[in-house]
Amino acid sequence: FLQLEQWPQAIALMTDFETRFPQHAETKAIPARLLLAYEAQQDWHNAALRAMQIVESDAGAMTRQQALFSAAQFYYRANDIENTIDKYRRYAHDYPEPLADQMKAQRWLAELYLAKSQTVKRNFWLNKMMVTHDSAKEKTNRSYYLAAFAAVDLADQSMLRYQKIKLDHPLKNSLKKKQKAMKLALSGYERTIDYGVDIFATQATHKMGDIYAELATGLLASTRPTGLSELELEQYEFLLEEQAYPFEESAIEFYLANIERGWGGLRTEWVVLSHKALAKLLPGRFAKQELRP
Repeated sequence: FLQLEQWPQAIALMTDFETRFPQHAETKAIPARLLLAYEAQQDWHNAALRAMQIVESDAGAMTRQQALFSAAQFYYRANDIENTIDKYRRYAHDYPEPLADQMKAQRWLAELYLAKSQTVKRNFWLNKMMVTHDSAKEKTNRSYYLAAFAAVDLADQSMLRYQKIKLDHPLKNSLKKKQKAMKLALSGYERTIDYGVDIFATQATHKMGDIYAELATGLLASTRPTGLSELELEQYEFLLEEQAYPFEESAIEFYLANIERGWGGLRTEWVVLSHKALAKLLPGRFAKQELRP
C-alpha cells in the first residue's frame, strides 16, 4: 500500500499491526513509515506526533535529531504554535550543529516570538543568532545574512528608543539622554555593517544618516527657554544652529556613502532612500530635474 501510495489503507494496516504486535521486530520501523504516510496526506498533527515518537525512541542520534527538527516544522504547519516553539527551542539548546539548522531554528524562534509580541524572548534569540555565527568555525553566506538580519533588527529597536526621546528644556539634560541612546543605536548599526551583507549594510548606513539628521532637526526644533530677550533668543538660536550643523554634516556623509555604493553598481531600496534624503538636504546637487529640449 505504501508503494502504491494508498495512504489511508497503509495507515490503517500499520496502526492495527502496531497495536496488536507491539513487540514484533517490524513494529520498530512503523513510526517512520507512518510519518511518511501522514506527511503525504498533509496530516501535519499526526506527522508531528510520529516524529516525536522517533525522537523519544532508541533510534540513532542523527535520526532523533532530524526527527525533532521535522516535528517542529510539522507542528508549525498544524498551526500548533506552542509545540512549534517548544520543539525549536529544544533543538536550539540540544544541537549546536549543523550550523545551518541551528541558526534556522533560532530564526524561527525569533519570528514566532515576534508574532506573540514577546520582545524579550525574541531579542534573546536575535542575540543568539549573532553569537552562534560569530563563534562558528566555518561561517557561511547564510550565517552572515542571519547575523546581519539580527543585528539590524536590534539596532532598529535601539533607534526607536532614541527617537522617542524629545529635546526639551533644559536642553543639556535631554540632549545627554538622547546622545546616550544615539550611541547605542549607532553601535548596533556599525555591527550590522561589519557583517558585510549589502542589503543590511545599506540599511544600517541610511539609518545612521537618519539618526544624525534627526538630532540636527531636533536641536533646531527644541523648546526655547522662557524669559529671554529678543537679543538673547537670537543668540540662543544661533548657538543651536552651531550645534546642529556638525550633525547635519554627519548625516550627509552617511547618505553619500550609501549612494556611492549605488554609483558602484549596488542598488537597494536604502540607496534610493539615501538619495531622496540628500535631495532634501542638498537640493541644489541632488534634486536637479533633467532638462529636455
